[in-house]
Amino acid sequence: MDGLSIHEVHKQDAIIMFKRFHYLGDKEFIHSIAYGLYKDSELIGIANFGSPSGISTMKGWFGRSNDDEVCIKIYELNRLVIIPEYNGKNYGSYFLSRCLKLLKKKG
Repeated sequence: MDGLSIHEVHKQDAIIMFKRFHYLGDKEFIHSIAYGLYKDSELIGIANFGSPSGISTMKGWFGRSNDDEVCIKIYELNRLVIIPEYNGKNYGSYFLSRCLKLLKKKG
C-alpha cells in the first residue's frame, strides 16, 4: 500500500487519537506499546497493546498470574482506531498484520 508506514508512538500520541476517534474517548487504558499508521506523514491510525487486563485472564488462558515471567511478554490489542475517512480501504488489516510482525520482532 503506497505511502503507508508504521512506527512506534508514545502513549500521549495514542491518547490524543483515542480521545478524538475511539468510542471510549479518554477512558484510561493499559499501555505497553503503541504503533502509529502513517499515510505519507499524516498519522491516520493507532494500535495500542498492553498486558491482559486482569489476573483472571492470565489464570484462565494459561493457569498463571500476570506477573509470571512467562506472561510478561504477552500482549493484547486493547485499542485500535483509524481515522474514519480511511476506513473501508483495507488499512485496518494491513496495519494489524504489520503490528503483529513488529511485536514478534520485539520478542
